[in-house]
Amino acid sequence: MLQQKSRIRDILVEYQARLADLLGDDLEFVVLYGSQARG
Repeated sequence: MLQQKSRIRDILVEYQARLADLLGDDLEFVVLYGSQARG
């Protein structure tokens, strides 16, 4: 279970990195929104 959570986190990190390439300056908003969504 814990290992699965770690893998999900790795996927999210990679996804955020790709978003950074796509969005550039908008990344800060995405991170803020994402952290709120996760609670």
